Amino acid sequence: MSHNYPLALKYSVETVSKLNRIPEDREHDIKNKDLPFNSNAIGRQLFFVKFSAPNILSYCIEVIIACLKDKFLLSVKPPDHGIGHLIVLTQYNWPKEADLFLRCIATIRKPASGSPSTLAKFFYPPFCDYVFNPDMLEEFMALVNSDGIIIELKEQPSCKIRNHSFIRYSYVFHVLQLVHQSVR
Repeated sequence: MSHNYPLALKYSVETVSKLNRIPEDREHDIKNKDLPFNSNAIGRQLFFVKFSAPNILSYCIEVIIACLKDKFLLSVKPPDHGIGHLIVLTQYNWPKEADLFLRCIATIRKPASGSPSTLAKFFYPPFCDYVFNPDMLEEFMALVNSDGIIIELKEQPSCKIRNHSFIRYSYVFHVLQLVHQSVR
């Protein structure tokens, strides 16, 4: 079965861009908190998502992560921007996506040529603007301090401490735009 990832990404980005028209979820509905999402299922699937911005955003991020995971993590040497986008998006449903984050870190640790004598490199300029999860930052500090890996996280002029609840929605929209452009 062939997957139409560009179309799924396009519709997901369009949906996220229209989230401001959807009412915020003010009540805590425990029934709809963790709807099962089976990314290994074959064939068409129908998901019911509560009509609220957080639930729709969460579903769109799951779809985008599934698309990017297949596109970038299954390649021999995934591009840094793809790994960086995945890392940013895994923050939204943290710690549910912790295993995917660790797979991204393992991919970063691999040298480009496959030879152990070659240095592994990772370059993701918007890192400071979009990665704020303490567990992830700790893992990156371990990468920076390890031998054989070159990590370039260029500080952007806008890199400063911000209100993380505001960032949670704004970084997702910006990264989704970057993802949509890089997958075309």
